[in-house]
Amino acid sequence: MASNIKNFKCLIHFNETKRGSILSEDLTYLMLHEMVMKKFNLEANDVINLSFKLSSFDFVVDITDDSEIHTFLNYLRPVLMIDVAHLKGLYKGTNLVIVAMDGNNQIVPIAFGISKGETCLCWSWWMSVLKECIGDNPNLLFICDRYAAIALEVEKEFPLAFHVVCCRHLMMNLGLKNKKRKVLFWKICKAYTREDYATNMNTLQIVQPNAHEKLCRAGPQRWS
Repeated sequence: MASNIKNFKCLIHFNETKRGSILSEDLTYLMLHEMVMKKFNLEANDVINLSFKLSSFDFVVDITDDSEIHTFLNYLRPVLMIDVAHLKGLYKGTNLVIVAMDGNNQIVPIAFGISKGETCLCWSWWMSVLKECIGDNPNLLFICDRYAAIALEVEKEFPLAFHVVCCRHLMMNLGLKNKKRKVLFWKICKAYTREDYATNMNTLQIVQPNAHEKLCRAGPQRWS
């Protein structure tokens, strides 16, 4: 954009760009109302009722189409990945996402939501809605970060499921100091034999003892 301004010798005041950015965000969020109406086949009054029901949670949720739920339950690996992205700009909040993966490792969206933040109340309500859609499965596996509220609600709503830690989030928590140690971490995670695992863990203990201690506390059965 800066190059276009220079080429065409345009002079745009800061206040104009600021108003433009605010207007674009307003227009984007105005689309949410129409999306919810089309998704749930609701009338205007129904949307108001829906918003009222969710207002105590400051939360808007959308479960994907029945076809994707059916695909996950019948044809995909029973693995669900949970992550969040923090919204920036004029409208703050947290985007909550649950996805599965198909045989080509392509993402299949299962659920997404927008909340004011990562609270126990939001996770509790959202996971209960997910439970209604997919039920409980003794082979179900959840992958997410180490946020305590997620682990608590997974255990509560899906007592038969297994909850593991996302290795990338775990690596970010270790504070590994250079690229070589990050490579060593992935060797530990992907080790196929006990010998390779023990060798690489011993190496990490020598080069960065605090990272080794954190990995042991996290529980190898949950990330290795």
